[in-house]
Amino acid sequence: MHDEREPIPYLMARLLPGLRSTLALPPSIEPRDVVQEALFRLDSAAPGGDAQRLDRALRQRRAQRHVFGLVDHTIREILADSALPRPFRSRLRRALESVIDELPPRYRNLLRLRYGLDVTTEELSLRLGTRKASLHKPTSNGLALLARGLLARGLEAADRADGGGIRSIQPSPTD
Repeated sequence: MHDEREPIPYLMARLLPGLRSTLALPPSIEPRDVVQEALFRLDSAAPGGDAQRLDRALRQRRAQRHVFGLVDHTIREILADSALPRPFRSRLRRALESVIDELPPRYRNLLRLRYGLDVTTEELSLRLGTRKASLHKPTSNGLALLARGLLARGLEAADRADGGGIRSIQPSPTD
């Protein structure tokens, strides 16, 4: 069976429910706006100073971690889904590789290992002979950059899609 779905729009469609939940957005918000909000939350930094600003900054960081954690989980879930045709998963790997290629080398290598070997940070630290703590921050930073890149590509794909939005690339009921 030949699968004609494009991997980035499919990934975005799979991410939408989790993004809505993570960002506490109601179902009435358009899918494109959900992805834009996720990008905004990843890119904005709350200035420090008083207790309210610190509280906003902490909530912002928590939301950021949830967004890139959700992207990571969804990628790993799709790559492991044996029900999806192998050619489709190969296209997704190539799409991921093209986003990963744009990252700085230290993140690029960690993420290639993570998705090429499909290992967690703990497993990666064991394979590389390093402490988990020394991999946590670079892995998190790499995942954040990857999430930004994938979400931005998802918006680009939505802009190119007929119908002009992510809603036109929702997974079909058979996905």
